[in-house]
Amino acid sequence: MKKFTALIVALIVGALMLMPNYASAGPPTPIGIAEGKRAAKKYMHAYCRSHNCRGVRVKKCESKTQFRVDCKGLYGKGRKDLCEFKISVRAVKNRQLHISVFGVKCHDF
Repeated sequence: MKKFTALIVALIVGALMLMPNYASAGPPTPIGIAEGKRAAKKYMHAYCRSHNCRGVRVKKCESKTQFRVDCKGLYGKGRKDLCEFKISVRAVKNRQLHISVFGVKCHDF
């Protein structure tokens, strides 16, 4: 009887280990230029609200791979304080986006 109980427990444990894990992330979903630009605009507008910017313009987006879009843009506090930036939007697992801003150059006119 003990062997039979041990066999049943082993089968249940084995079945539980073979079941799919729904918490694991799936593969990255390809993003297009429009979706990448929209995500970049949303991210930079939130950045400017917290850093006292007056406006943001995201332009010249190009798709580097099917999972990455790079854009150029401008933000500033007015006519005399203007900064250029580059932003990269990358698709990662489970329909999430990884956004990084780099190449910030500010001009004082």
